[in-house]
Amino acid sequence: MKQFILVILIILGFLQINAQDIQHSMFYTIPTFINPAFAGSEQATRVSLNHRRQWNHIDKGYQTSFFSLDHNFEKLKLGAGLYFVNDRQGIPPFVTNEGGIQISYGFNITSNLRCRLGIQTTLFQRRVDITNLTFPSQFDNSGNLIVPNNNESIPLDEMLTYDFSFGSLIYDENFWLSFSLNHFTQPENSFYKNIKQTSVLPMKINVFGGYKIDVTNNGNGEQYLSFIANYKHQSRFDQFDIGCIYNINPEKTGLFIGSFYRGIPYIKNYKRNLINQDAVILYTGISLSKAGLFFGYSFDYSISKLQNKSGNSHEISLIWIFNNKYDDHERPWGFPIENKSKSCPSSDW
Repeated sequence: MKQFILVILIILGFLQINAQDIQHSMFYTIPTFINPAFAGSEQATRVSLNHRRQWNHIDKGYQTSFFSLDHNFEKLKLGAGLYFVNDRQGIPPFVTNEGGIQISYGFNITSNLRCRLGIQTTLFQRRVDITNLTFPSQFDNSGNLIVPNNNESIPLDEMLTYDFSFGSLIYDENFWLSFSLNHFTQPENSFYKNIKQTSVLPMKINVFGGYKIDVTNNGNGEQYLSFIANYKHQSRFDQFDIGCIYNINPEKTGLFIGSFYRGIPYIKNYKRNLINQDAVILYTGISLSKAGLFFGYSFDYSISKLQNKSGNSHEISLIWIFNNKYDDHERPWGFPIENKSKSCPSSDW
């Protein structure tokens, strides 16, 4: 039976359907995944871990793990970073491994306004195992499995490709705005070679920004309200996240509470009577500033028509910032250096 080809093509988009990038709800905690210009934007060394689980009503669903490391080289005005993503979809799993290396350069526009430019090269590995799939031809009319193996194959069960991305970032003490162009080379994304129409990973445009306001009466920075927005455009798809985070005592033992909305209702609907909205996201986190540690959790409550089928989503994030270059008095293992530049406030979750 060749029905399996149609199933694979529909589910995984191997042939004519353009793939989309992995998404995160706590995108603000892993900014280097959004834009390579964020590499070194924290005037320290930063390690980030993130795990996301979605489509929980499907066996195994979608599971994505993320790791990144970036460092600021103050004297060279450079930042460097690397990241790794492992994404697994369903059973048998369709697996994507993605690794990137990033370089950024920072300079002052004015005494308060700073800019960073970044470039990234990325290697993708994708693989799928269809040996454990079952198809109608393997069953009799009573539903009994009579052929244990499907004896089917695809031309390739693994593929490697690479691409490049570019980004820019401007920020001051309270404001940031970034623009990135990802998948500039639009690499091939198909397990089928030498065909007239192939699947590519489309170019993606991302605009990410925010503003932080001190809401304490005495203005001593004990409480902040951060407004954050993130827009993505890839192929014919658009996504917009907007929300705010309330930061309580972020300089010591901080508590973070926030909520976000994901969607572009009424402005861009893909079909009539189908509202372009995805989820309401609830977020909480805690930071131990003296240890440079942060832990966050988010929950996506689906408000789309897939609400009863998706099973909602969960995401956790763990970040460690050390060798801080301007808060040495708060981080015992840091080393002192003249405060020539400040970190991007996007890190104040």
